[in-house]
This record gives sequence, C-alpha cells and structure tokens, in this order.
Amino acid sequence: MSLQHAQIVVLWNPSAGTSASAAHLRDRIAVDQRLQLVETSSRDDAQQAIRDAAGRGCRRIIVAGGDGTVGAAVDALTSENRDLELAVLPLGTGNDLARSLAMPLDPDAALDVCIAGAAAPMDVLHADVSEGRRYVANMVTAGNSGRYTHLLTDEQKQAWGPFCYLRGVLDVLQDLTVYDIACSFDDQPAEQFRVLNLFLANGRTSGGGVTVAPEASLDDGLLDCILILDGTPLELASLTADYVMTSFLNNELVVWRRCRSVRISALQSLPFSADGDVLGDAPATFTVRPGALQVVRGPAPTASA
Repeated sequence: MSLQHAQIVVLWNPSAGTSASAAHLRDRIAVDQRLQLVETSSRDDAQQAIRDAAGRGCRRIIVAGGDGTVGAAVDALTSENRDLELAVLPLGTGNDLARSLAMPLDPDAALDVCIAGAAAPMDVLHADVSEGRRYVANMVTAGNSGRYTHLLTDEQKQAWGPFCYLRGVLDVLQDLTVYDIACSFDDQPAEQFRVLNLFLANGRTSGGGVTVAPEASLDDGLLDCILILDGTPLELASLTADYVMTSFLNNELVVWRRCRSVRISALQSLPFSADGDVLGDAPATFTVRPGALQVVRGPAPTASA
C-alpha cells in the first residue's frame, strides 16, 4: 500500500502552545480518512501511541505539538528502532526542529507537507547522562543561557541570540556562573575550558528560532559543539556585537568543534537540557547516530538543513 493510502497517525498534544487556537486544524484532521487522530497528554502517552501505531502497520507519525512532544517521539522511534517516518506539525512556542527541517510554521500549510512531503534521513544525538540515556533531535544546552531569558523581551532574544542574557541586563554579569569543564572530542585527550554556555547542536536554532549553530546540519553525521568561554565584560560585549554584525563563531571567546562524539565532565553541577526538557547532569557523553530517522522535510531549498 502506498503512503498516500496508508494510515497516518497524528499525535495531537492539546496543551501545546498554539493547539487551543488551532481547533479548525484538529477538525480537518478528524475528517481526513488518511489520518487517525490520537490525543496525548504526556510523554508516556505519546510513546505508547507510537508503539500502537507501529503494531498496526502504520508508516508515518505526525507529531502535532511542540519540541517536548517531538522529543518524546524521536526518543521512542530511535530507541525502539521503530520503522516509522516522522513528520513535525509545529504547534509549540519554540518549534526549533521544525525550523531546521524547513517546515512551514503556518499549521495548515505544514499539515499538507506532513501528509504528502517526502522523508529523508536525519541524524539524532544519543545522550548518556548521569540520570540515564535518551535520544535528542535538535539541541542540548547547558550553562547560563536559560537563567535570565525571562527578563528579556522576545525582540531582545531574537536580536542577541545565545547571548541575550547579557543585553539589557548587564548587571547580571556579576552573577554569572563559570563552569570548569573537560571535553573529550572523538575520544581524544580531554581539553579544559572555563565556560558560560555550551551548545551541542544537531539543528541550527534553540529557544524559538534563535540561531545558535549557523553551520549545523541535520544530516552530516556530526554534531556542532559550541562553547562560550568566560571573559571580561568588554570581551563579552564584543562577542554580542559579533553575533549581530558578523559570524560570532570566529570570536576568541567561542570554541567551535565538529565531532561525532563528545564526553563532558565538570567540577561543579552542570545540568543539561534537550529541546526544553531536563536531561541530567555531567558527566555526560553525546554521540551522533547518523541517519537514524526518516523525517519529512519542508519545501525550502535547504537540502542539508
């Protein structure tokens, strides 16, 4: 049976950021004979629905929700080797994986792509942290980046990207935590760094479209490891200016490495988050699983998105 006529399961998260305003979209899904709508209220619900869909011979899962729901689906599909295609219908507030996949952010247009679009291989990150193991679709973060963003407007976040906690609240410079970490890239000898932030990127954006890893690709078999080093207030101001005006990856306070795996340890507690969900603390190892999932891409001409 071709995909056009096979059953497609839509996992609908009613608590996702914009789902309440997308009632018409839910109605559209409910009457489409190609689709089966399944509401999920938790990570466990979503993963069980995927198991049920695989058992019934379904070939594609559409995740209608935010990055958290997408992350639950990616973890279930990868860890259980489910032979299902994944499509992302962005209904969250961040939708960062959808952005890297060039999916339309208009839900109606995105649904058309989710149903009829072609799937292609996508890498995932395997996270092995103190609390356990998980698969991650878009990005792992740690450090100061999430500590002060609630103080800023959306415009400031977009303008100043991963350094937005410095812009407009420079007094917090006295309160930044500096993390002493060791990184072993691709099993090489560990290197020591004093960092404010770190990002382990499969996709390009985090925090709702903030470009953190401009050179990252979802299908190159590599993760982009970006470390933001500690510096003086003047050096940090220069870093934020470089983000706006040039390529901040070349700044002297930025360490940018591409690797297949990285092991990270820290002298103090260093919690990791993945696509908005808490992962666990260091020590941790992150490894790329090349082409682990078949994922629907959007129509934009970004073949290596």
